[in-house]
Amino acid sequence: MTRSRIIAISSVLGVSVAVLLAHYAGPDARYTGAPGDNPKGTACIDTSCHVVGTLNNGGGNVVINFPNGLTYSPGVQQTLTINVTDSAAKLYGFEMTSRLASDLANGQAGDFSAPLGSGQIVLCAGAFPDPGIFKGTGACPTSEPVEFITHYIQPFMTNTINVLWTPPATNVGNVHIYLAVKASP
Repeated sequence: MTRSRIIAISSVLGVSVAVLLAHYAGPDARYTGAPGDNPKGTACIDTSCHVVGTLNNGGGNVVINFPNGLTYSPGVQQTLTINVTDSAAKLYGFEMTSRLASDLANGQAGDFSAPLGSGQIVLCAGAFPDPGIFKGTGACPTSEPVEFITHYIQPFMTNTINVLWTPPATNVGNVHIYLAVKASP
């Protein structure tokens, strides 16, 4: 069995005492702080997403737990666990993407799944500012090759969020995981 490294990057944590203001069906794609995403570098704190607060202003912390440490087995699904620590927060939103180290802006690494009832959706997106389209059951179209898994309609009321990710079917080398989290009282 071939294993390769995951380079985990927890890019931003936005904490705000204001009400979450967001799109009805969840955030647009390309707000994780990854290369090729929102060029303002503000992740989910933006006029088209959450319009209040500043990044990393509340003393919170976010960690991604990987079931096999920072390695993956090609094609073997994993449950990644996002843990947010913030004593004041009660609502949590997120957006995550996985990229090939060889193409951090547009190289999709693996496949996200959002089971029914999970409160998540997967979006496929092209270059920013493409808001993305629902992935559905097939692969993303070549015009919108990058996947983003995110909360759907409602933020989570728990600080622990599980995400299903299947690494690429073959060993493609290092993978970068980018994550933006919004925590609010």
